[in-house]
Amino acid sequence: MQFDVLFFVSDDTVTLFGDPLVRVNSPVWSMGWELWFSLTLPLAVALLARVRREVPAALLIFAGIFLSYWSGYFPLRLCLTFWLGVLLAKHLGELSRVRLTAPIELLVLVLLLSVIELVQAASAGMLGALGSLLAAALPTLMVAACMGVVTLAMTDGLVRRALSARPVRSLGAVSFSLYLTHAVTIGALEALLPRLGVVEPLVQAALAVALSLAVAVVFWHVVEKPGIALSRRVGDALGTRASQPSGE
Repeated sequence: MQFDVLFFVSDDTVTLFGDPLVRVNSPVWSMGWELWFSLTLPLAVALLARVRREVPAALLIFAGIFLSYWSGYFPLRLCLTFWLGVLLAKHLGELSRVRLTAPIELLVLVLLLSVIELVQAASAGMLGALGSLLAAALPTLMVAACMGVVTLAMTDGLVRRALSARPVRSLGAVSFSLYLTHAVTIGALEALLPRLGVVEPLVQAALAVALSLAVAVVFWHVVEKPGIALSRRVGDALGTRASQPSGE
């Protein structure tokens, strides 16, 4: 069902035909929605690379994200975050040379994280009942704050250096493999550990974390890394063929 376009036309509760929406597991989401979103990236790059007035373009994207929250159609906002990433990528070189003083950078980081936590608190009902417009505006603001955190991490400062530390980079390298395999690993442990007499929740959690990381590392070396290398070889080969004169 994850690859069924009609299955995706839903309100996240029922399908287009009124049947209950049942997902196999969360990582399969990437093989469905992210596949479709990635197909829009060439369009995003083609359009946004030509945009000179980027502030109105960003505001238009955020308007779409707001509309998504207000209407309840989640794919629109998730797709548009890819477009925000394209806008940021255009300025990677410039942002990487920006350097804030440590106090200013930490202040900005705290403010951005506070906005994110405020919206999370609101979504949990801690701020009381919200009108539909405010309920859509707050998570839209959270997306902007998340974009701010990413932007801050692109600058030459404390956040970037912290995220560039070797242990963090190692976790980042296997993060997608971990995302794809953790549900299967944890599910297997849930079935196996009680039969082995391991029922203590903290022990189960510790084993789940350790084994999930181990499986992710293996998956990275056996599947993801070779897959990336293969895609680059195919891309290079196609690029070479496309650059050759037609007579050759």
